[in-house]
Amino acid sequence: MKAVVKLTEDKIELVDIPEPVPGPNQVKVMVKAAGICGTDIYGYSAVKPPVVLGHEVSGEIVEIGEGVKELKVGDRVTSETTAHICGKCKFCWSKDYNLCSHRRGLGSKVNGAFAEYFVIRQMSIHKLPSNVDFSSGALSEPLACATHAVMEQAKVLKDEVVLVLGPGPLGLLVAQVARAEGAMVVVCGVAGDDYRLALAKKLGADKP
Repeated sequence: MKAVVKLTEDKIELVDIPEPVPGPNQVKVMVKAAGICGTDIYGYSAVKPPVVLGHEVSGEIVEIGEGVKELKVGDRVTSETTAHICGKCKFCWSKDYNLCSHRRGLGSKVNGAFAEYFVIRQMSIHKLPSNVDFSSGALSEPLACATHAVMEQAKVLKDEVVLVLGPGPLGLLVAQVARAEGAMVVVCGVAGDDYRLALAKKLGADKP
């Protein structure tokens, strides 16, 4: 299959690699849409080769491994970025497994989604509702980050004023989540952000 692989510290290529095979409690997903995250670019130096890049993804399950339950071939899905955890530490037990010291992430420590197929643990898979297309589904991971920031960290309340610094993709997602929580949202940018600020207004910001 074709895949975008970081081969060395300063070399990325589109190459042919074998298709992955799902192990126990894993599923194999045919990639339908994948997003380029800022960390795929700016965090590039932290990714140790060789590895297939990419972690914002949606697709269709084409094969399931032994022990997989509640998922089946043909399911339309998106994925969390966690490919492996220890399952034993306090963070895993409290479901804060993103902090597990043994965590391995999709597209950084294990082969990711810039490929025709990838495999991932079943616990990281979420089914897409029928009204969510694959392109939108690939935004589930950054949307989850925005939702966590607004609802769980900042705990934004109705009628509060939220200032979003920067109308990039994540900033626009934060603005939409805050607006959905009933806040007044102000989005700020810099010279050259006219298009993105107009988009912020279209997406519901009160004052771009």
